[in-house]
Amino acid sequence: MRMNTFFLRLNLALVIFLASASALFAALPSGNSALQFTSTQLASRTTPISTVIDNLTMQCWVKWDGGSVGTIFYNGNGSFTGYGIIVQPGTNNLGLLCGGVTVTYSSTPLVLNTWQHLALVRNAGAWSLYVNGIATTLASVSVPSAPAPAPTLSDVLRFSGVIDEVSFWSAPITPANILAYKDQPISAGHPNFASLVAYYPLNEGTGQVAGSGSAGLDLQLGSTAGVDADDPTWITSTAPLVPTLGEWGMIILGAVLLYAGYRYISRRRTAAIA
Repeated sequence: MRMNTFFLRLNLALVIFLASASALFAALPSGNSALQFTSTQLASRTTPISTVIDNLTMQCWVKWDGGSVGTIFYNGNGSFTGYGIIVQPGTNNLGLLCGGVTVTYSSTPLVLNTWQHLALVRNAGAWSLYVNGIATTLASVSVPSAPAPAPTLSDVLRFSGVIDEVSFWSAPITPANILAYKDQPISAGHPNFASLVAYYPLNEGTGQVAGSGSAGLDLQLGSTAGVDADDPTWITSTAPLVPTLGEWGMIILGAVLLYAGYRYISRRRTAAIA
């Protein structure tokens, strides 16, 4: 009877141990996915993410692989309307494109094989570009034409490397908040959460659609709804994100239960041997 009781408790401890370990690793953001692009691959829409032309923010994490880069993140049709983050040929400096007409480049380049956080902000008519939370030399008051539906698919994401944690906001996020929250997955704890229009965490890991968290704003991978050569590839993300407060709570709880299960198993094993 004592032996049966021991094995029952041992099995219970193992269940707690495995459940807490699962909770611990599930809370870690390093297991999320991202999209790997070649210079010819894209994620697209036929309608813009938003039609706002002022008081807005566009953010993403990127890791450049050295290939040819044009547009990184765009809202609208790059040849006619809208605005977005682009790269200057030759120098690889980051910049702003407004409707295929006005181009303004900073003196801050993409860095090879290095994760960089990019944030493009328009606040009361003035554009700013932040790289890793730090303002660049970009200075522009260019007025974009309102993003409009494209006659064909319009690139939203197009790169040569990895993109992760893409977001669009109908508010100019302050420099302090860009810096404070760039390393975290977006959650309700963000000060501008009410202004979040679309959030593409790119955590699907498979399939032809990158979900936006908002109805009707998903991205299609590639040039067609089916699998084609223009599809970027789902990979495991290595973006340098840290857990949110809720995730930290899960991690701490998982660690505590993990240790408790380990201690219980050790004590029962010692008692059984004795």
